Amino acid sequence: MTSSNDGPSKPSAKTYNLLYAKSSNRCAFPGCKNPSTFNQTLVGNVCHIKAANPGGPRYDPKQANEERHGYDNLLLMCSIHNKVVDDDEATYTVDRLKQMKADHEAESTPIQEENIRIAVGLLVSRNGTVTAQAGDISVTATNPQNSVIAGVYQNIVHNHGPESASSAPAVSPKMPSFVFVFGAPLGDNNSATWIMPAKHYGPGPAYNCTIDFYDKDRINIRHEWLVKHPNSPFPPPDLVGDFRQQIRISEAGPEGPLPTFNWTPLDPDRQHYTASISSRDGVFVENWEVTRVNGHLRAKITIERGSQWIEKNPNSNPLVFKFEDPEFNSVPLLVEVPQSGAANVHPGWKPNHRFEVPVAILDSNGNLQVMAAIKAPDGSTINDFGCWNILTKHFGDGELTRPPNPTRMIGGQNATVQTSRALLR
Repeated sequence: MTSSNDGPSKPSAKTYNLLYAKSSNRCAFPGCKNPSTFNQTLVGNVCHIKAANPGGPRYDPKQANEERHGYDNLLLMCSIHNKVVDDDEATYTVDRLKQMKADHEAESTPIQEENIRIAVGLLVSRNGTVTAQAGDISVTATNPQNSVIAGVYQNIVHNHGPESASSAPAVSPKMPSFVFVFGAPLGDNNSATWIMPAKHYGPGPAYNCTIDFYDKDRINIRHEWLVKHPNSPFPPPDLVGDFRQQIRISEAGPEGPLPTFNWTPLDPDRQHYTASISSRDGVFVENWEVTRVNGHLRAKITIERGSQWIEKNPNSNPLVFKFEDPEFNSVPLLVEVPQSGAANVHPGWKPNHRFEVPVAILDSNGNLQVMAAIKAPDGSTINDFGCWNILTKHFGDGELTRPPNPTRMIGGQNATVQTSRALLR
């Protein structure tokens, strides 16, 4: 008798080859255009429709390992949608994911075979040796003569050192450098428009940064619409408007300026965002939430290393950065578009106006300024107000440690202004 535990323990190179070749190098989730590979770095995830391990989403104990790690049980997804489908088994059933895979592959476009070989090599090898097999062709990442291979090789050298990758040393725990996003209401604390500045993190320059920023509330409303309309492959384009913004930065340091963008939350008092961050120092996932508690905006932000780093370092803590207002209370994602929202306000300074923290304004020169302190009734200055001082402080200068717990945010007093090193772009 053959046990379901017999057979392969992971997908084969041939399976990876077929999977990637039919993927169009993008996430299989409807409407998502996130790539599976970027700059010769694997940023997507190979997802099991029925989980690979007991306790995982949609795990089937009767499924044989050959089936479990076979082509029909796999699809490529970005880290964002990988989490979306695994966190909601009731919505994303086996049948729905299989249909998603079929629809995605039916629309696939051809990929250059060289790129397939590179991607398969990255998928097959998790120990630094990037060797891809496609038929009789073998490509190794240590060949510096080919520009594509050289890019993979540089990625290996950066993460593992120039020694032969067979020993696969662990990624150094040194503080990484990258760019993330964190915002504030523009013009007034109750504004419908938020400004989202890119912020540098880490002890040194951040190179080749790409931030894919997602509004999780908008994405969730799209999901709910698809659940209610199972015969429609995509939601209406005007259902929630734009739900994604991308920023590319070739080099950034602790000193600005860095780009910004405006965003209009569906509900400014209830916001959920996530971002996939790719930089020379690795791939990171940012999550942050905003909620209004007793009239004050509270926030929570975490940044963790990506799934590939976690797989290579199973005993290491992936957390890079965490900051949470002590009075923050998490609220569920939106399931429908609110009937009414906040009003737009003038983004500049308003004389004799009673500002509340947090708020950002644009001066006459287009410089972004953030309310970073308040005057207490006794005339003293208070500048500890929860997570919002992330907008005016720099973190990540020292060893890999968490920042101190923020103290209570205070608003509603006369505000002083501290200029942020961001510039409207």
